[in-house]
Amino acid sequence: MSIDENKQTWWHSRTSGNGHYITIDLGASYSLKAFAYTPQQVHAQGMMAKGVVEVSEDGRTWATADSFEFGNLINDPSTRKHIFSQVVTARYVRITATEIAGGDNTLAIAELDFFER
Repeated sequence: MSIDENKQTWWHSRTSGNGHYITIDLGASYSLKAFAYTPQQVHAQGMMAKGVVEVSEDGRTWATADSFEFGNLINDPSTRKHIFSQVVTARYVRITATEIAGGDNTLAIAELDFFER
């Protein structure tokens, strides 16, 4: 659901403490320069305020691509774009939330978009 090009649907993690993440298999290796996050917009739960992006070619060995911070999501749940500090090559992308807006204990993602170099 987080990559179905439909902002009305969303992926939602289970309720728990920290460490909410999602792993995406892009199906092939790409040179990525940025990603965009669209939070679900029905309620203020699960909005990713801060996080880390990791990349992998095999889905087992991961390297940190970058960290990010999105502000004011509860009042403005619009799409946020983060440009990586350098281009990364990846087939798999893992995004881990390190802070959820409003101190919530779930993660919700309506859309993730990845941008090539």
